[in-house]
Amino acid sequence: MGFKLVLLWTDVAVWALVVAMLVYALIILRSPNLRASWGKVFQQAPALSSSVVLLAFLLITLLDSVHFRAQLSPAPGAAA
Repeated sequence: MGFKLVLLWTDVAVWALVVAMLVYALIILRSPNLRASWGKVFQQAPALSSSVVLLAFLLITLLDSVHFRAQLSPAPGAAA
């Protein structure tokens, strides 16, 4: 018996936000001005520690957004 991936619209929204954050991170890496500005931010201890906590919560959220359920067996007399 296989598994079926179930997507909720809220899960799609969370993954879309993660993709948007990754795109913005690529923009930051390519821009010297933005890289310098964000570098100053992450040199501060409160900003770095809060980023680690937020990253942990984001990973838990992403893991929780993946839903699997067992596929139902076909009804008797129904086409496969």
